[in-house]
Amino acid sequence: MVTTPFMKMHGLGNDFVVLDGRAHPMRIDPERARAISDRRLGVGCDQLIVVHPPRDPGAEAFMQILNADGDEVAYSYRWELNEVPSENRTSMVLGEMVLEDDCWTCVVVPYDRTSMGPSVADTACIEVGAPEPPTEPVVEVALLANGDLQCSIIVGSESPGNPGAIITYQFNWTMNTVDTGIVIDLVEAAQTNPNEMWTCLATPFDGVMFGPPGEDDIMTLP
Repeated sequence: MVTTPFMKMHGLGNDFVVLDGRAHPMRIDPERARAISDRRLGVGCDQLIVVHPPRDPGAEAFMQILNADGDEVAYSYRWELNEVPSENRTSMVLGEMVLEDDCWTCVVVPYDRTSMGPSVADTACIEVGAPEPPTEPVVEVALLANGDLQCSIIVGSESPGNPGAIITYQFNWTMNTVDTGIVIDLVEAAQTNPNEMWTCLATPFDGVMFGPPGEDDIMTLP
């Protein structure tokens, strides 16, 4: 019997079933979402959240949200530059587009197949001074007792050009200098072989700019 691990969470009166599909691809269709959300025959929840590998640079993951009726919740993005609508319809403004004294406003609208929700907006203004990228983090790769490889941030990056920014990290693993496509902080033991050189690169992102990656490597046991 195939089992799928999950977490049950709740907040502000709503409950969620969370599935992690970063290491192993996971596709949840509307019928399966309804079955999981059913409070009598399934786990039961208001919404189902599936965490996928990131789709955008600087992101750690992509979060798919499905309502209990199987409808997928999506978001539309609209950006305004100094209160003037821009053509950007993505979730991010690249650092090369950001200039001194700019004020960028992001307007987000949730929607599903039947309706749209209320919009929310937030504005960030760029202070005078050349933007500085986040600093290089200190990274350490460890061999866990079960044979997995764990990439950890030992000393986090700082953001001189954006104090107070929340810094995220984009992970990337190479094996014997060849890109593996693994973009999370863990390599499972089943993905490794003896006498391989595994290198983890963790690139910091402060919401505006990428910084230099920190890296560490380890040789798997013979």
